[in-house]
Amino acid sequence: MVPMNFAYVPGDGPASGAGAPPGRLVFHTGPGRKSAALELDPYVCVAVTADETFVQGPSPCEDGFSFRSVLLEGRARLIEDPGERDRALRAIVAKHDPEGVTKPFDEAALARTLVYTVEIDTISYRERH
Repeated sequence: MVPMNFAYVPGDGPASGAGAPPGRLVFHTGPGRKSAALELDPYVCVAVTADETFVQGPSPCEDGFSFRSVLLEGRARLIEDPGERDRALRAIVAKHDPEGVTKPFDEAALARTLVYTVEIDTISYRERH
């Protein structure tokens, strides 16, 4: 398990249409643990959780958590095309720093940045209250 900054890019099909592409995940990293692991095996499983809250039960054995989570699986691919790479990075920036989305990237930092896309094979959602 490794942390990452990512963004979800919706698929091209209608959101409610059966068989519509589920979209893709894009993320960036530098040379290191993630990129070495992806070279060995590009299969990824990503878990994203939100709204985790401890729920105290009547006894410690009945304690638990409420949460929302998404689990997705797919294969990661290093993005080599400069235009696709720029769009992926801008999607990540738009998620975390909307005001920075039109600012130019630092060329030195950009040269060290590896950008991946994950075409989603399966996606599931779970919620517990």
